[in-house]
Amino acid sequence: MVITGIFILLFRIDTITRLFKSDMQYDVILIYPKEKISIFENIIPLGLATIAGVLEENGISVKIVDLTFYRGNLVKDLQEWNPAVVGIGGTTATRKGSFKTARQSKLALPDTSVV
Repeated sequence: MVITGIFILLFRIDTITRLFKSDMQYDVILIYPKEKISIFENIIPLGLATIAGVLEENGISVKIVDLTFYRGNLVKDLQEWNPAVVGIGGTTATRKGSFKTARQSKLALPDTSVV
């Protein structure tokens, strides 16, 4: 339980730190959509974190954006970050948010791959 708590704290600190480094450009942006159901809102997107870890180990710059906590302008920020790929995670409960996020991503970056 303590290890999980430490991991959550470190993940949140890293997320907050990355949030304020918006002047950077990234190869990949991984987005977790906001959920309308509050059951999962405090769960860390471990799938996206795992993917990000593997990408970073291979020299690919990655930013994870959890829309549950994100307060920026996604379209504007995506244009500023200018990634080669936008990846969208989620669950059955977040599928509508995933579709909305995909539309916003394509609006911001029409020539970028959105997966």
